[in-house]
Amino acid sequence: MIEDKQRQLITRHLLQDATLEGELALLSKQPAKKQATMLERLEALDHYMDLVSPSVEEVDAAAAKLGVSRRQFYRLLTKLRALGPVKALVPGMQNVARASSAREGLAEPIEAALVQALRQEPDAKITKLESMVAAHCARRGLIPPTEWMLRQRVHALRASGTIPRDAVFGARIAVDQINIDLPVLTAGGFVKFGTVTAIIDRSTRLILGASISVEGWHTGLSLAIDDMRRKRITQFANERFPIAVRVSELTWVVPPRLEDFASAATELFPASTRISDVNVISEGPRRHGELIMRLLGDRLGPYPFRSRNMPGSDPELHGRSGTNFDDALRMIEYCVDAWNKKIVRHLPRVPDSDLPKRGRRLNRVSNEIDAFFGPVMARIEDWFTSRADPYHWILG
Repeated sequence: MIEDKQRQLITRHLLQDATLEGELALLSKQPAKKQATMLERLEALDHYMDLVSPSVEEVDAAAAKLGVSRRQFYRLLTKLRALGPVKALVPGMQNVARASSAREGLAEPIEAALVQALRQEPDAKITKLESMVAAHCARRGLIPPTEWMLRQRVHALRASGTIPRDAVFGARIAVDQINIDLPVLTAGGFVKFGTVTAIIDRSTRLILGASISVEGWHTGLSLAIDDMRRKRITQFANERFPIAVRVSELTWVVPPRLEDFASAATELFPASTRISDVNVISEGPRRHGELIMRLLGDRLGPYPFRSRNMPGSDPELHGRSGTNFDDALRMIEYCVDAWNKKIVRHLPRVPDSDLPKRGRRLNRVSNEIDAFFGPVMARIEDWFTSRADPYHWILG
């Protein structure tokens, strides 16, 4: 776990436009031993950089402390100034992306056909895209890409922020959760992969709200809704992309252990909130994460999704350093900020005359999502207050 003193040290050596959250996100991906080496190197280099006209003896002493030669010490110093703390000082850090078809694209005209299909239907199932590419190749006598190559390219295209030109925010909403490769320190002192809960607009793929949790499945949903109210709606109010008149479709993939509470969403759904198409998916052990990956790709920022693990099924992790919960939440917020900024750049802008109407529509979208989940959260709260030991249920 990174301490406050170490956060301050990293902050001192951030590159221009870099953020502490971004550095911590990269660092959290490393094994505990490499994290410790990086922090040790940074502390030694920081001490050296504070010296006024350091002598050769002082340079050699700093190098000896790290177990490197004088030349290697200077090389680390140069890398720190060029790359920032984590990329420069983590042993074996890969800073040059390797060539791959997933990143650079498939052969033409297969690539063009795939891009066009994703523009028309950004959240298409991978099996549908595979069939489309296979048919396209058969008509032209081309050798189709392997299933693995195609899936990796689809993830890369989704992560790039490709959206339909006529995308309008707010009409179709998805709420889902998935495990993510971000080890988090639990309240009990264990280290487990976190679970991301995300509220996503299916047309633009903007994230309306997100959270990370490791204990208590209502917590992830509650925090994601809070993120929507507290931060995302305010951010979106300052943008100018078009917004739908109201939410017409909402799909909720119910988290584990909340299945018994999900009926409240439809039984107690306010008549005043007119979402015409509501789909609550509360059955099937493999239901989690598919929607998120169809919308965001296979990762959020630097963190790959763990699609093969049902939320809550991961055992305690060994050999990985856990991030404290507050830092993990800040890292997810940072990744969502970066994702949304990337998407917004591609969206059309409404004229000045439409701004008042846009503001009213944005509030309506937020209120309708709030109203949908309000009865669920109220029923969970009632359940907890009726139990003598409610936290036994949360912690399992």
